[in-house]
Amino acid sequence: MTPEDMLSGRRKLAAILVVLLTVAVSWWGGIDRKTEEYIDDATVQALAAFATARVLNAVITTAQSVEVGQSSGIGVKLETSIQPLELLDPVNDLVEQYSTVMQFAVGSLVTQKLLIEIVSTEFFKILLTAFGVVVVVGLFVARGRYATLPLKLFALAALLRFLLVLVLAANGLVDQAFVSPKTQENMQQVEVLSQEVQAELSAAAAEGEEAEEEGWWDSMSAKVKALVDVDRYKAMIEKLRNIVPNVLNLMALFVFKTLIMPLLFLYLFLRGFRAIWGADFRSMVKAELDEIRAELSMRQQGD
Repeated sequence: MTPEDMLSGRRKLAAILVVLLTVAVSWWGGIDRKTEEYIDDATVQALAAFATARVLNAVITTAQSVEVGQSSGIGVKLETSIQPLELLDPVNDLVEQYSTVMQFAVGSLVTQKLLIEIVSTEFFKILLTAFGVVVVVGLFVARGRYATLPLKLFALAALLRFLLVLVLAANGLVDQAFVSPKTQENMQQVEVLSQEVQAELSAAAAEGEEAEEEGWWDSMSAKVKALVDVDRYKAMIEKLRNIVPNVLNLMALFVFKTLIMPLLFLYLFLRGFRAIWGADFRSMVKAELDEIRAELSMRQQGD
């Protein structure tokens, strides 16, 4: 056996092993299950963040509607009132944008889950297996002259089968190591501050109800006190403004794992497709078919 034959035999063996390993991993499906588990966890987290956004929006809206005032109550109705938390309009607008981002994040994760389920179906597994069989057979027919096109078809099928899964699996590893802890930390901070503001609003409402049950003078005194109780409303405004960095962080984190990574998948897919098929797909197929026809014609002439 010549060195060329030995090298050719080793290449065939390596190609067969790669094909068999790829098909085996495809039918095993362990990576698919792990990726689906990550997407399910990320979807639950995104839904929780969306729920937090809706609660926060309701808290700010309620806070902005609070009126503090007093009335003379002696024949002529004379009222003065202010809404001390109207200054929170920019914060409320940001929270509404945050809610929109969370809706997009949930939709993106649901779409990713659907795509994973599609590429994990029996159809893709059987298609990849069929191309693998054609490749193995092609390696032993006419000394592998016809194996180039089947190899490219098998590589394309493997790209479709595994690229999305591997990209999302890698995204899951990065998310669990770095992104998810920061996401959870920011969500907890938003929830704590929202609960504190809710408690302040509930306390203010309870004081107002108690004042209405007392006499006219006590009620009026309580309202005047509430009107000049600037510290309470300053504290509420400060807490809600402190939420802004956490909200911005959450928006960035969810955009990273639901938008940037899918775009990375698309980029890798296009690069992989170009690497497999070359710049001109039609010319490559035509060249392969012409080579096969020429080989068949030569055999017929030899017969």
